[in-house]
Amino acid sequence: MDFATAQTAAQGKWHDILRGLGVDSKYLSGKHGPCPVCGGKDRFRFDDKHGKGGWICSACGAGDGFSLVSKIKNISLVEAKGVVEPLIPKATTKRIIHGGDEKKCRERAEEFWSNTAPLTDDDPVKRYLTQRLGQPFDSLSIRSIVTRHPAIKAQDFWVMAALVSDPSGNLVSVHRTFLKEDGSKADELTPSKMLMQGTIPHGSAIRLMKAASHMGIAEGIETALAASLMTGIPTWSVISAPFMKSWEPPKGVKKLTIFSDNDANFTGQSAAYDLARRLVMKGGIKVDVRVPATVGEDWADVWERKRSEGI
Repeated sequence: MDFATAQTAAQGKWHDILRGLGVDSKYLSGKHGPCPVCGGKDRFRFDDKHGKGGWICSACGAGDGFSLVSKIKNISLVEAKGVVEPLIPKATTKRIIHGGDEKKCRERAEEFWSNTAPLTDDDPVKRYLTQRLGQPFDSLSIRSIVTRHPAIKAQDFWVMAALVSDPSGNLVSVHRTFLKEDGSKADELTPSKMLMQGTIPHGSAIRLMKAASHMGIAEGIETALAASLMTGIPTWSVISAPFMKSWEPPKGVKKLTIFSDNDANFTGQSAAYDLARRLVMKGGIKVDVRVPATVGEDWADVWERKRSEGI
């Protein structure tokens, strides 16, 4: 995007953008204090005038958010724009999945999760995962429940319930995959997979296993599990491409592997590389992106093919 477009996109979002670049909140209080550029103790103020990231320092001068990034990073304005662009989507704090009162949506999700049960050996959810992965897989974030689909009120279905956690590990929603008694997916339902109503904060994920210094992420649950089985990398599901773009790794992660889908329209690849670029620009973490060789495949497809071919 050109500078005018970038300025408009970033307007009103500079607190999030600058924090995303590692600028401590103490510099963004709006009060006189230390300067993040020259280090002066009481000469800088971030006033964010008109939402444009405005600032002033008696030694460094004054400017907007782009000029502040330029000075902090010691780079040109053009380079500063390139650094800022990937962080602009982070300015919104939540992604709305469905409408409704947020508190009530959260309470419904908590009640739903409280009624789920751990998987048992004869559980259709365990059968489903075994069919998809070639082996059972237990996770504290996956449980089962028998319930109704919103579109079909007269029939019960088994549901693979997956806990969606915010960056602090708190429940924010439940992802539901509707199944038949034999463990096959209820494809006749539209949709057969869905999140409960509510809002999902950026950085949320289905934490299928414990985080590690080297961890992975993928879009779907089955894709994340397959990627982990293939590589041994603990991998979380971030649900979909839009969530992937805005995801943030937990503390302690030194390397991230992004297991992208190979979408014909490049949606998955675009989200994966957008995230990779943002994290690399931010610094402090190594990132690599892995994409299946065949268009239309995700890593669950790759894992299934390797198993069928005995590789």
